[in-house]
Amino acid sequence: MIIDEQIKLFFKKIREPQDNSTLTEDDALEYINDSRRSIADETKFYDVKDKVTADGGETYFTLLNTFLGLQNARDSVTRNGYPIVIKHLANWASLTSNGVIRPLAMNETWGMLHGNTFYVHPPAEAGDEFVWWGSAEPPALPAVTGPDVYLNNVQAELTVLDAAINALEDLNEAPGPVLVARYKTIKKSVSKKPPMGPRLENAPNGY
Repeated sequence: MIIDEQIKLFFKKIREPQDNSTLTEDDALEYINDSRRSIADETKFYDVKDKVTADGGETYFTLLNTFLGLQNARDSVTRNGYPIVIKHLANWASLTSNGVIRPLAMNETWGMLHGNTFYVHPPAEAGDEFVWWGSAEPPALPAVTGPDVYLNNVQAELTVLDAAINALEDLNEAPGPVLVARYKTIKKSVSKKPPMGPRLENAPNGY
């Protein structure tokens, strides 16, 4: 669904003509972008998968802050196809020092997320492939016209319906039952499990 269609649908759902409304197209865009963020946070519908081939020597990777948290990462962050075992910040330093009591098994990697930095042990070797799966906030629509290359039609419609409901509430008007029913149906269809891991932003060379 292109952005123009989303804007048109927004005004249709708030029951005001697009060219003679109390809200502008820029207002509509702001409502839609707010809903893109909030709905993604609530339903985890926006999936991402990123990977990097290491140059060798990296001990950490920087992650985008649009990711919604690190959960079940044991199954969602891999190194050369093997799951990375997630450790806690509290004992990361002692675990990864030279005095580690329990040696790593073959192909085992430990990982730890602190802020938006994902640490790995042992350090990456040249050619290692790291893969992250997860959910994130979709990028905001940049203008009131043009393509939406991030969401499919159903996801886009959901965010527009949510935006319309929020706008109607701000205008002290109640959303109609058809709008609410459609919103609930689509929201249920796109809802899924919590995010499965963080998204890779970059891999600093030499670390």
